[in-house]
Parts: sequence; C-alpha cells; structure tokens
Amino acid sequence: MKKIIQIISTYFAELCGWLLIVMMVLLVIDLVSREMYSPIQGIAEVSIFVLVATTYLGISHCEQMREHVIIDAFVNRMPIRLRKIVDSTVYLSTSLFLIILLFSVGQNFIQSYQSGEVVAGTLPLVIWPVKLAIFVGILFYCVQVILNTIDEFKKTISILGSNQH
Repeated sequence: MKKIIQIISTYFAELCGWLLIVMMVLLVIDLVSREMYSPIQGIAEVSIFVLVATTYLGISHCEQMREHVIIDAFVNRMPIRLRKIVDSTVYLSTSLFLIILLFSVGQNFIQSYQSGEVVAGTLPLVIWPVKLAIFVGILFYCVQVILNTIDEFKKTISILGSNQH
C-alpha cells in the first residue's frame, strides 16, 4: 500500500507542476484581456481554483519526502530518546487531526455537490470540483502521515529498545 500511495503522490506532484503552468497561462490571459478592455469573466476565479487544487494535491508528496517546514532548533537539542518520543507524539496527534479534518472536508464536499454551490459573480462557477480536489489531497496527505506515523513509532521503539540493554 505504501508503494501505491508513493506512486499516486508522485503523479499528483507532477500534475501540480502542470496545473501551475495552467494557472500562469490563465493569469496572463486575464491580464492581457483586461489591458485590451475586454476581460474574460471568471478567469481569475478559475485560476484561484487551480491554485487551491495545486496546493492540496501536492501536500501528500511533500509529506512523503518529509519536506514540510519544521522548527527543530529546540527539538534538536533534546536527547535522541526524548526527540523520538516527541516526534512520534506529534505524528500521532497530526494523524488524528487529519482524520477529523478529512471527515469534515468530505461532508463539506458532499453538501457542496448536492446543493450545486456556486461562486457568485458575473459568471457563476460551481465549487464542488475544487472541494473534491481538496478532499482527495487531504485523503492522500492523511494516509501519508499515517504511514509516516507508523515509521516513526517503529524508529522510536527501536531506539528505546536498544538503549535499555
């Protein structure tokens, strides 16, 4: 399962690169059309949707590579055993938080889809595809964090077990 999640996360990361190009093209088109006094309605909103999708779909790959921003100045000064306990505790609490967040985002997506929620403006745009991207992104992020939590607990148990002898 870990390998499948890694492959999907890598594909999501590649997709995010392409989505960033799409977002840049949309913003350039928006800028040019505004300068020509014939703006295309809704293009800025669509680029925001692409930005949100890019952010959430790429977060699982970032976690897989363990490249999230961390402040480790304090933690690095701790003894290794205490550091591993703190790391495991943080991963466990993050996993629990993400599971709760996943259910909340899932409910919000379903509600948005069922109600046909749209962004108000001159061109109404449905929101549920973006909320689906958020849900999928958080789902894979949650699974990746759970996998990393298991790895952290294995490392912690190994370090605690080897230091007791």
